[in-house]
Amino acid sequence: MSITFSTARYVETEDRGTVLVVGRVDFEEDVNLSNANAYAVLDRLGYEGEYGETTPEEFLGRVLVANVGRDDSGFDGATTYLIDGPVLHDCGRRAGYFEDVMERLVVLAERAKAEEAMIAWG
Repeated sequence: MSITFSTARYVETEDRGTVLVVGRVDFEEDVNLSNANAYAVLDRLGYEGEYGETTPEEFLGRVLVANVGRDDSGFDGATTYLIDGPVLHDCGRRAGYFEDVMERLVVLAERAKAEEAMIAWG
């Protein structure tokens, strides 16, 4: 499972009215993250929920301050063995991960702004 940050725009259609079209097949700037990492990024950006949309200007403002005063040192992975057999694996997160993701999100926001598109995730 994953969450992707992408450009989006509203389009008028004859049969469905106004619809939000998200992403492009050839768009290298899309940012796809595992659910766990995406929720951590969304938390840093101050968003709740796994789906959303906003303007590139508003998104960029949040991205630029997301790491201010926040720990980005990473953490080791862990395995938890539960009663009756389930095993949970947390792969950890490398140091500098959030800085790298925010740099990619800046590129996405700048591209969306240039194309007069929105930013959407889900």
